[in-house]
Amino acid sequence: EIQKQQDLTFNIANAEKAFVDTNYLRLMSGQEPISRFNKEKINPEKALRYAKLFGNMKLISIIKSTLR
Repeated sequence: EIQKQQDLTFNIANAEKAFVDTNYLRLMSGQEPISRFNKEKINPEKALRYAKLFGNMKLISIIKSTLR
């Protein structure tokens, strides 16, 4: 989502993108997936679409199992 404030324009990640990005960074650094989050705010189909863009089967599996 694009936001504007004064003369600045910047992107804000939606909940699904932030969720997938965070899990990807945790996966790459050897940490466990996120365990505490509000499932109601995450659209599983949208999150899975973002996860598939990484081309990482482990991440896709994490997103699928976490959002069950």
